[in-house]
Order: sequence, then structure tokens, then C-alpha cells
Amino acid sequence: MTSEALLEVLSAAGSTGTPAGVSYYTNPCARLVQLNAENALERAEKGLPPPPSEFEPQVGTVFHKLMELYYTAGLNEVALPIDDLADFGKDPVQEALRLFTAYKTFYPADEWDVVSAERYFPANEDEGWEIGRHVGISPFTGRIDLVVRLTEAHAAKLKERSGLDLNPGLYLVDHKTTGQLDRNASMKWELSIQFTAYQMASQVIWPEDELQGMIVNQPVRHKDLLRKTHAGFPHSFPRFFVPPPSETRAQAVRNYLREKQVYLATGKTNIDACLRFRPCAHYMTGRCNQL
Repeated sequence: MTSEALLEVLSAAGSTGTPAGVSYYTNPCARLVQLNAENALERAEKGLPPPPSEFEPQVGTVFHKLMELYYTAGLNEVALPIDDLADFGKDPVQEALRLFTAYKTFYPADEWDVVSAERYFPANEDEGWEIGRHVGISPFTGRIDLVVRLTEAHAAKLKERSGLDLNPGLYLVDHKTTGQLDRNASMKWELSIQFTAYQMASQVIWPEDELQGMIVNQPVRHKDLLRKTHAGFPHSFPRFFVPPPSETRAQAVRNYLREKQVYLATGKTNIDACLRFRPCAHYMTGRCNQL
């Protein structure tokens, strides 16, 4: 792959979301889900592309693609097409390249054995039925960024690089770019419905392996990406461990997803969700009158 070809691939990188995944079931408003679906259908009928996403999700999408290529040897001997004069605050491709260039100085591509990259589930009807039985709802879809296997040597090196003290075995890996450090990140990921549900689904996909948990990569878009913490770990590239869920936690997530599936099918408005991070676009355009 040439540098020009890589830039073209990254510029065209689309969302890695799935139609019936956690982001769908955790939506706070059934009316919003309904209107979003209607909008998507209308745009498709007119031949229009999906509306542009926000800057942070765009950076995350491109960074995900870079990570997929990096850990599957897709970037061997490829000069990264990074532009030092780019406006990194406005160009998501160049910002993702800036992040990735620093990331790979801390974490080598051979730091673990890759079992799978961008693994979509369910792969077939039987797997979908079994995942639905474990998670509690059907359909339930997802895409796992990486599935890796750590040897004892891998685990020892990982501890040196990031401070994570992990056992050898099978792990899921997820990448979450962000604009700033979060002091509650460890608890946030442990309480993540996505990460609990993904580990439950993985018990179906890899039944012969005992999943050891999840590793969360959380690149932070700092100005100085090469800085280290006082302990010598990457300041802008922290990693977190999410243990496999207890049965109590798994049942709590099943209950939640079942209740949300019933609610979202109603199409009812949740007026408590009209102003979250910003006013709801459907309310602002008058398409939703809150009734």
C-alpha cells in the first residue's frame, strides 16, 4: 500500500457501528430512534450520504482503521501520510495520524498475538441465536476491535509499558479516543454496558477459551503526546483492564437490555432526553413536538 492509497482509505473510513448494538439499545428516547430511522431512509431514497458526524467520532473512526491495519501487518513499510502543517484541530484524518504516530512509539505491533480484528457478530444465524440467549435480547450485533492472546512474555512486557498486570490468555481490546483524561475512566469502563455485553457474547464466539477480560486503549488528544507519567507510563495512552462480569452484573445487563428493547419498540417520546449534550435536532426542526 502506498502512502497515497493509505490516505484515501483513511479519508473514506466509515462508522464501525452496527444496527442493533449497544448504542441502539442505550438510546434514551424511542421517538428519537424512530425519527433517526425515518431520516436515514429518506436520505437513502434520495441518494444522499449520512450526515457528517462530530469531530471526535471522526477521529475515532480513522484511528480504529489505523489500529486494525497496524495490528494485522497492513502498515508494513508504509510511510504515514502525516502533514506537519495540517490543522489538527479540524482535520480528523491528520489528527488520527498524529495520535497513531505517537501511539506506536509506546506499543509495538507484535505486543500480542492477534486472533481477530474488527470481528463482527453474529457471524451467522446460529451464532446470533446463541448470543441472544446469553445477552438476553435478539437481535444483538457488535464489532470487536481486536481479540488478542497474551503469552507470559507478552504479559510481562505489557506490565512494563502500561502498568497492567494481566494473566496470559484471551482478551478483547477496544479503542476509545478522547479529548481529555477522565479520572473516573477505570470505573466508567467497568460499568460499561457495551463491555459487559461484548464479554458475554464472546463466551459464545470463543467457547473453547476462558476470556480473561478486556483491555481498553484510551488515547487522549493532548498537545504533547510523548510525555510519560511519573511512573514512566504513556501519559496520553493509558490502558485499563475490565474484568469478566460477575453473574450478577451479567443479569443486570440482561434485564436492562430487555427493558430497553420493549421501550424502544413503542416509539414513545422521553422528554427528559430532549437536552443532553445539546438540544435534540428533531425538536429544533419541529419534527418532534414532545408528544
